[in-house]
Parts: sequence; structure tokens; C-alpha cells
Amino acid sequence: METATPSASPAVVFARPTADQIWLGPAQEAALSQLSRPARLQLLVGPPSCGKTTLLQGHAARLAKDCLVLHARGPKDSSAALLGSLLLSADLAPWELSAVEQRNLLTVFVQQRHSQNRRVLLLVDDAQNFEPPPLEELERLLAFKIDKKPAFELVMAGPAAIARHWQQARARLSAGDVLVHDLVAASQDHF
Repeated sequence: METATPSASPAVVFARPTADQIWLGPAQEAALSQLSRPARLQLLVGPPSCGKTTLLQGHAARLAKDCLVLHARGPKDSSAALLGSLLLSADLAPWELSAVEQRNLLTVFVQQRHSQNRRVLLLVDDAQNFEPPPLEELERLLAFKIDKKPAFELVMAGPAAIARHWQQARARLSAGDVLVHDLVAASQDHF
């Protein structure tokens, strides 16, 4: 039987069968605490194997009863691919719809959820693997409002480079609307 080495991912070494039993080091605990606060844009950044994906999954499981959580994971190379992924996550088949038709379907779906007073959270993992068109689509979704209120909250996970990409979007939003959570790689000290 092989034993895990200290360089193994916390997600592999400490993952548990349910989301409420995931391993959390100090940086992950702090990030999860901050993720529970609503914000229009939250960036979860860090090196590979620091627990970003595990943390996103745990966060989604905790919020699932209180809000609608839609997932997308890189790589995505087009707006239609991103929108299709979000629609599938909402149990809506995108069929052979164009990006405009998918956006309209998602818009109607989200408007219905807002009329039910449900928050809509977009969780994007491996954001570094997104091409410019789906990133632009995410910016459009982030700017979308219903009754002068943001329609979506966006949580993205990836390396620190994603924070640089979102600098312009961050500049357009107020300070309370943007949170950046920086995770560190797991080490023996965290085990």
C-alpha cells in the first residue's frame, strides 16, 4: 500500500465522501469563511494542488439549498460552450442553440429564480483554461442586472494570473463587490 507524500494534493489526501467533511487548512478555512459572504466577483487563486477545486465543491454543497449554483469548468473556447455548460448545470439542455439563444434561455431561467428570491451563483473552475470569448461572456453575465440588482455572483478559481485578467472588471465594481482569496500550496506543516 502506497502512502501519500507531502506534495500530494489535499483534495486527494484528505477528501471525504461528503462536502461537509473536506480537509481545510488555515488558508482554506479563511477562504471558505470569506466565500460565504455574498459578493459579485470572488476569485479563488493559488498554485496547483492547494485545494481550490475541493473548496469550490464544498462551497457549492453548502449553498445548494439557499441559492442556485451553476458550474462551468475549463477549458472552454467559445461563449456557446460556456453557456451550454451553465445550462446543463441548470438541468436545461442547450440542444443546438446559438450563443444568443442560450444566453436568452439562461436569462429567462435566472429571472424566474430571482422572482423566487434565489441567489444565482456561477462557479468557474480552471478559469486559466478559458479562451477570451467565454471570459467576455462571463463579464457580460457579471454586468447583467435584474431590477437594478446584479443577476449573478461569480466565483472563479485558478492561478494568480486570473486575478490580473479581472483587474478591469474589478475596477468597475465597488470594493465590497470583489473578494480575492489567495491559497497557498499544502505543505507538511498543514498536514
